[in-house]
Amino acid sequence: MSRFALFGSVPLLLGLCAVLPGQSGTPPGERGFLGVAVTPSDADGGGVVVQDVAPDSPAIKAGLKAGDVLLKLNDKQLRNVKDFFTTVASAKPGEKVTVQIRRDGKEQSVKATLGSRPDITAPPPTPLAQAHLGIQAEPLTAAMKKQLNVKADAGAVVTEVFPNSPAAKAELKRDDVITSVDGHAIKGPDDLRTAVQKAGVGKEIALHIQRGAEDKTLKATLTGGSNALPLPAVPGFGPGGLNPGNFKALLDQLNRGQDLERRVEQLEKRLNELEKKLPAKK
Repeated sequence: MSRFALFGSVPLLLGLCAVLPGQSGTPPGERGFLGVAVTPSDADGGGVVVQDVAPDSPAIKAGLKAGDVLLKLNDKQLRNVKDFFTTVASAKPGEKVTVQIRRDGKEQSVKATLGSRPDITAPPPTPLAQAHLGIQAEPLTAAMKKQLNVKADAGAVVTEVFPNSPAAKAELKRDDVITSVDGHAIKGPDDLRTAVQKAGVGKEIALHIQRGAEDKTLKATLTGGSNALPLPAVPGFGPGGLNPGNFKALLDQLNRGQDLERRVEQLEKRLNELEKKLPAKK
């Protein structure tokens, strides 16, 4: 399993948690730090979506917000979470960077000065509360449009509604297509995430949906949560997913895995050398 595979499916604590390839000997304080938790973007062209911004971090000082989609860091394209990790970690603390983002459907650039990555043995900072709707969604495709019998050409298709969530209380249902929030067009899950975070905790939002051939407007009052989407379960880290308080143990596991990979590579090399020394078969 890739050393990044475990992290690729969960929000990433403060945007820099793992020891990166080629940097295992670099002290944490010498690696760049932005201070955001990110997940992959489902939009064309990749990018990573900001799920949380750490208090008093370079990201919050630069004006980054939950729901922003990070597209580039300087001239480096951020195609996925691994690119984000590697690019931030390869920069030096104090380095000034330009971050190209997409916010509310428009691209813009912000300037940030990277800090030093904090020691993972220190207590993790308290994440900011995020507005929470309580669904999972995916982009509306042409095939899904036909299957769901809706008129919309774009939107966020609800694939799951979590019990007792604002969405459940608003009677949002699976296969509903969300086309706008408070009058703002929703082209996919990224737009929906941005609209929810922009509205904020405790706010009532109007969700315009298509349910088959029917058009409806539902009202939902957003609640707060440390993550806009629930964390998937991670073996050994409780039903709620990755617990930052246990992160050092997980990092130790990753480092042990790296050591095992290195030993396997050495063994393969020795076997290849021995094979070369064996006499050729007649």
